[in-house]
Amino acid sequence: MFHSICQKAGIEVILPQDLDALCCGKPYASMGDKDLAKQKSLELELALKQLSEDGQIPIVFDASPCALESSSQFSGQFKPFDSCEFVAKEVMERLELNAINEP
Repeated sequence: MFHSICQKAGIEVILPQDLDALCCGKPYASMGDKDLAKQKSLELELALKQLSEDGQIPIVFDASPCALESSSQFSGQFKPFDSCEFVAKEVMERLELNAINEP
């Protein structure tokens, strides 16, 4: 649904090539593997830094816990959004919404 809403708002969604291999690190930290958690977080930050042109393109996570974890772990060069926050701040103003009279 997020892609569809962004498309209607004229916003292109770009996904990292190796998306399935990327992780914020939270699952590893929760299991007590702090080193692997940090490694995964750094890998994600580097991939997103490049993809976002050093934070010029907004970074949006589809999972709020991942957005929060990344916000606390990233070096501070860019702030990731969760999808609801991004839709509220960036997408809604670009959409024309029409009320419908249905229950």
